[in-house]
Amino acid sequence: MYSYIRKHKTTMGLYAERLIQAGLIDAAGVTALQDNYRDRLDHGEPVPKSALGMIGNEF
Repeated sequence: MYSYIRKHKTTMGLYAERLIQAGLIDAAGVTALQDNYRDRLDHGEPVPKSALGMIGNEF
């Protein structure tokens, strides 16, 4: 069963293919985004930006 699942493409791979086919990005752009994301994780930086901030805090 695991070997069957392992043959499937990852979600990231499927999404990258869609973006490339739509002409929104090329393969080099996908690689650059992946490398940037991995570098930020390796350096301990938070990857997603905070969206809520200090909601509900009067100070």
